[in-house]
Amino acid sequence: MAKRLTIGEKIRRYMEEHPLAKPKQIAEVLGVSVKYVHVLRSADKKRLAQGMPINRIPRDRKSTRLNSSH
Repeated sequence: MAKRLTIGEKIRRYMEEHPLAKPKQIAEVLGVSVKYVHVLRSADKKRLAQGMPINRIPRDRKSTRLNSSH
């Protein structure tokens, strides 16, 4: 059985698939707060600036379904 995606993984995958999406759009589609999306994006930018890798999601993990019931 595949492990479920965390909220952070879902947000990162959505941002990867929709690079022009704004935080408000991402939050509405995934059902999270805009603040959470901003915090995650900020943390990722800081990691990149320090030369640290961002945790990428393996493609074999469960896909992000917009209306899934987890």
